[in-house]
Amino acid sequence: MVTIGIKGREEAVVLPELTAKHIGSGTVPVLATPMMIALMEKTCRLSVKPYLDEGQETVGTHERFIIDESWFRDKMELKSKQ
Repeated sequence: MVTIGIKGREEAVVLPELTAKHIGSGTVPVLATPMMIALMEKTCRLSVKPYLDEGQETVGTHERFIIDESWFRDKMELKSKQ
């Protein structure tokens, strides 16, 4: 069972192909943000994996990834008035 407070740790060597300069998201040879996010997601997944039943996996918390833009803006405006 997954409980609040599980901790984990992962390390990575910043290779040239993982840099912002290499992938085009920046101009300097530092760890690219997309690579950092991937490392964070991997760390989270591996941290809880021992607590999952066989055959279970994590997928994140996104409820949807495609939205109707006008509907979204209308809903956002309505919420801002509350």
